[in-house]
Amino acid sequence: MSSWFQLLAQKIKVFLMSKVGFWSGELYDLDSLDSHEGEAPVSSAAKKWIVVVGRDYYYESVKDYPLGIRSDLNGVLKNEILNLPFQGARFSRIDRLSEKSHRVTSWLVKHEVMEQLPFRPYLLIPETACVDLSEVGGGLIMARLGQGLYVNSNADGMFSRLFSLGGRDSDPVNEKVLNSLGMDSGAGLAQLGASQTIAALKSGLIGLVTKSPLAFALKLDTSAAQDLPWKKGVGLVSVMLVAYLMMSSAYLLAKESWLDYRLLGLREKGEVALDSGRRLGEIGSLDRTLATLTSSEVPYWVVWPIFLDLVGMDNIMVVNRTTKDGISFIGRAENAANTLEVLKNDPRVATAEFLLPVRMVSGLEAYTIGVTLTSVVSDEEVRIGAPAAVDRVDQGPGLLASDEASAQ
Repeated sequence: MSSWFQLLAQKIKVFLMSKVGFWSGELYDLDSLDSHEGEAPVSSAAKKWIVVVGRDYYYESVKDYPLGIRSDLNGVLKNEILNLPFQGARFSRIDRLSEKSHRVTSWLVKHEVMEQLPFRPYLLIPETACVDLSEVGGGLIMARLGQGLYVNSNADGMFSRLFSLGGRDSDPVNEKVLNSLGMDSGAGLAQLGASQTIAALKSGLIGLVTKSPLAFALKLDTSAAQDLPWKKGVGLVSVMLVAYLMMSSAYLLAKESWLDYRLLGLREKGEVALDSGRRLGEIGSLDRTLATLTSSEVPYWVVWPIFLDLVGMDNIMVVNRTTKDGISFIGRAENAANTLEVLKNDPRVATAEFLLPVRMVSGLEAYTIGVTLTSVVSDEEVRIGAPAAVDRVDQGPGLLASDEASAQ
């Protein structure tokens, strides 16, 4: 599994490096810098995402600014008027020196580089911006394409110089160049061969892209946009917009007409459904009203059946009255106690008791019995009919006269 990941990582690395080019009058693959002289440049059809520009195609400068706030420095750089030797794309790197100062390293890439490139890359990076002197501890001479690039730094910042390599005639010239830079024939300088130069450039390039990928990004080219037929384009877009609005309006009108037609066809059915819903609502309201009326805890509608049952038992009923606690039955019977016992055993009656003492009137016992009726809120059925069968008190258990007749 690890070998598979390593193979995939290697392929991705090779692909990304194939999108990096080096410009020095011609366009080269970065890996081809260690080839012999006369190596053919990379074909212009090979588009590169990143192009590293050789030292002889840009102007390099270093300047210190006594400003400690980064935003103030950006404002100064934006409005600064520079006397530059030529026109081109300018890139800057800002390093903080102290709390009150910054150092700005600027690179101005010649405009001819952009004109000669067969494509417009995303990043245009100067060669010396890829050089990291922190691990060297001094100056550095890098060999590539038969030339030597001298890079060093001092208290005033980084500086570099390009000179020729390889011939005896060039040695006195190189010695003069190094002497002008304060070096004695290159003694003590770290010198990198072509392959080492490529590795150093790749390492520095990865560091730049990782830390500040937009520092060397090319701005959008708006010069070509000025030559576009904007008036014709605006006219064409306006016509298309008007056509779209007309078509969409026509569609909406047709859709609305079709919906109105469908609604007219469904109007009769809708009225029937609405009428049925209205009737169901009235029936539901009536049902709730009846439920409210019949949900009373006192079932007064069973009073008259009980009254008639007492009359059927030869009771002379005088009157029945509604009291605070229930119903009072006033009547006369041969045995008032037997009447009270019948009422107590009636399933429609919850309680029954004498409200007044029993008196003798015309040979009969006059009574006033208070009755509370059984609640009908529960699920139990309340029988409305003949009272419970209870014998006369003086005769003991047995059947009533009506029950005896039915039994015979």
